[in-house]
Amino acid sequence: MTQAANRSHLTLAAVSARIRTLEASVGSPLLRRHARGVVPTPAGEALARHARLLVHQLDLARREVAPSRSSEIAQAIVLANSSAMSRPLARVLDQVLGAHAGLRVCLRESSSEVTVHALHAGAADVGLVTDAVNTDGLLTQRLGCDPLVLVASADHPLAGHEAIGFEEALPYDWVGWGEDSALHTHLIMQACEAGMPLKVRASIPSAQGVLELVASGWGVSVLPRALLHRLGYGEGLAVLPLAESWAQRQLLVCRSARARNAMAADVFNAFTQHWQAVEEGPTERPTR
Repeated sequence: MTQAANRSHLTLAAVSARIRTLEASVGSPLLRRHARGVVPTPAGEALARHARLLVHQLDLARREVAPSRSSEIAQAIVLANSSAMSRPLARVLDQVLGAHAGLRVCLRESSSEVTVHALHAGAADVGLVTDAVNTDGLLTQRLGCDPLVLVASADHPLAGHEAIGFEEALPYDWVGWGEDSALHTHLIMQACEAGMPLKVRASIPSAQGVLELVASGWGVSVLPRALLHRLGYGEGLAVLPLAESWAQRQLLVCRSARARNAMAADVFNAFTQHWQAVEEGPTERPTR
């Protein structure tokens, strides 16, 4: 805490007060305090992930806006969640780039919550999100079903269930799909709301790697069902529907109704028109 106060040029009392305000706003402790210092709680780790993502995206926005003041090159920023990023989105971008000479397109991974905020703030032009987030005030188009499922080894204690609740799986070890992926952050937040930690035994930035570790019995995981079909999961896995409403999701493309970037509408329309080709294309072998 003392080091944080020094780096922020604040008093220790001011830092403590700000942390207490944050904890009151989220309704959960963010730090565990002991004689030798503090360590983050699961809620604190999840909040830190979101904060780092926001700071990173703000830095990227600053770097992109500065040259655009003196440049005539048009650009479009597209944010997509983990499930969308696992698809061959280059098929859509190929259509967009071919139709607009000189257009620069930046595609980045982002949680659905952060993407919606970025669209409202004008920090992004088009987003691929789930309908689990509030998209009021945005123009949206449904792309298709994108439910999340639990995967476990065929001999796992949960494998015999026809369906499973997320909280039922929390006592077991987990295999995470990359520490910085939007889906992993979402699962940590859901575990925090349930009052239990996500016991990550291993984390790997490859969906194929996640399936291999799960099949070997190192833990369970949650992945988009569409991704499993694209990867062709083997017989050593059990795939269980999740009972929670947030797992029964739809994938949406969205943009701000007040967007000043004329390219936003064209990129938005390209996703709606060419999404079928994306779904039928080969898997991207995601790295996050």
